[in-house]
Amino acid sequence: MAPFSYVDIFLTKGIEYVLVIDFLLIFILFWKALTTPIEKLEKLPRRPIRRKKRAV
Repeated sequence: MAPFSYVDIFLTKGIEYVLVIDFLLIFILFWKALTTPIEKLEKLPRRPIRRKKRAV
């Protein structure tokens, strides 16, 4: 028979709080990226995409 072990559900609260805070920070960054006006994005400097030449 397996021994009984008491699991304290409050020991993981710190990890849960860190995960929630991280999720909210990532959500805020995602929301700002979605709501950025197009005019602001058009003013950003654009770099040409460099592609490597294929060896034939």
